Amino acid sequence: MTEDTLNGFQKLGARVFKPALVLALVGAMSGIVGWLANRRGDVVIGDGLMTAAGVATGIGVTAALFSWAGHRAGRRLEPASGRREREQAARVWQLTVLPLAMLMMTVAATVAAAQIVRGTAERMEWFTAAVPALYALLLPVMVMNWDAHARKMRKYLDDELIRSMQARAIIAAFFVLMAGACGVYMLGLWEPDWAIMALPGVLWAAASTASLRFAQLSRAYDG
Repeated sequence: MTEDTLNGFQKLGARVFKPALVLALVGAMSGIVGWLANRRGDVVIGDGLMTAAGVATGIGVTAALFSWAGHRAGRRLEPASGRREREQAARVWQLTVLPLAMLMMTVAATVAAAQIVRGTAERMEWFTAAVPALYALLLPVMVMNWDAHARKMRKYLDDELIRSMQARAIIAAFFVLMAGACGVYMLGLWEPDWAIMALPGVLWAAASTASLRFAQLSRAYDG
């Protein structure tokens, strides 16, 4: 395989992978919302969402796998300086898209929490309501580059400027979390059930603040 062919694979992967991944994530989240709609008796809406979700997720995953393979093939030719810029840009993109993709899951978790406090929840609602706790940890871990991929790519993703941006992003998220926690506490004194339903939104807001603030700082420094 020639160098031009490999470079072509890399460019194709860069163009297709991100939209395909977003399509797969949105499809997966829509499937969960459709399943919850079915459980509430909205069969037409639920079946429609689940069908669309299956098609979207299948297309997105397939396209993402093919583009990822092409991107991996082309990366072998990339110099170290270009690799650093690409890895940092990919991390910023992930931290921008994931909060938006997880917003739908936050809505589903709020609906599931409402069913739990009403005593009508089953096993899937408990699982759905617990998901915000997972991504509330995932996004700050990715901001701090503590995940497995970032540790492998440490030489590309770690320098003084990045550490400064990480600190500013986490501080912003801390203030959002404290404000949200205080608000939920006050709400709980008045209406405890509403406080439980509000918690997924607070967790999403705090985690998303860390993620989006880091992405905003990175773009600002890049000009």
